[in-house]
Amino acid sequence: MNIGEGKLEPGVPEMRQLVELAVERILHNLSTLDVQPAADLSNVSEVAELVREPMPEHGQPYEPLLDLVFDRLIVKGYNTASPGTLSYVTGGGLFHSAVADLIAGAINRYVAYWGASPGLAQLEQTVVEWFAAMIGLPATAGGVLLSGGSLANLSALIAARRIKLGDDFGRGTIYTSDQVHHSVEKAVVMAGFPEQALRVLPSDRSFRLQADTVRRAIESDRAQGKRPFLIVANAGTTSTGAIDDLAGLAVVAREHEVWFHVDAAYGGFFALTERGKRLLAGIEHADTVVLDPHKSLFLPFEPVACSRGTPQSCGAHTSCTRTTFRKPLQSANAAAL
Repeated sequence: MNIGEGKLEPGVPEMRQLVELAVERILHNLSTLDVQPAADLSNVSEVAELVREPMPEHGQPYEPLLDLVFDRLIVKGYNTASPGTLSYVTGGGLFHSAVADLIAGAINRYVAYWGASPGLAQLEQTVVEWFAAMIGLPATAGGVLLSGGSLANLSALIAARRIKLGDDFGRGTIYTSDQVHHSVEKAVVMAGFPEQALRVLPSDRSFRLQADTVRRAIESDRAQGKRPFLIVANAGTTSTGAIDDLAGLAVVAREHEVWFHVDAAYGGFFALTERGKRLLAGIEHADTVVLDPHKSLFLPFEPVACSRGTPQSCGAHTSCTRTTFRKPLQSANAAAL
């Protein structure tokens, strides 16, 4: 059967063959992970050129495309599912979740608002509620699933800007540590702030941001006419797994009436353990939290954002609720995962 050549609505036999041929390749790939190289960076530019081409005018046979993907493309670069891959903070991905992605894509229900598909929209919100409860947020918390930690941090920053500063945010000032993820630095600029609006403060010997460091910076900046409005804390840094002084920073945020955001993309789900819960004490006071299931829950790449408060807290702007959006390395005396 010659499938995949220009037919947008295949029949049931063709659909079955499309799936079966793909599953055959997938299962072979997964069953041979233990003998695949953890990385192959040879001739990667040449491989990338294989898919640099004009937009095709006609459909192509399906099986040669599978050959291209499985035999030429995915074998190059870092194999994040390999047992030999120890770099970065990645998970191998759960097969169950991949099947769920197939179902979601094939059924293709619209869930941007509850009325279009109440059951499926509620399913997503229920997952968000589980995550919010897991880190100690109140029952009124909500949130959204987003495409990555970078977008989640940006969403939280914009929520903080709108609620704390309104339209006059030119003197707004943000505080974080020298261990912060680069997505926060990018989010500051994308949210309309100059680069100098981000105060990058020194971490201690254990790579943690201490409350007194932030307190002094806020007091100094406020005396100079700046408008401190946001603290960005880390709950598991990418480099060392260090956790900032979340409880102390939450106190500083309350004292100075600034927004408290926690980037817990890596460390947040360790709240499922007793040790992790102790180390993450204070995260429950955050206004916004980024959680990333593809790290410590091993899901395919996608994060989550949970919010505190109710949608009504921002009137019509429900995306701006008082929110929490979407390798263990122990250093001396560090609160690390």
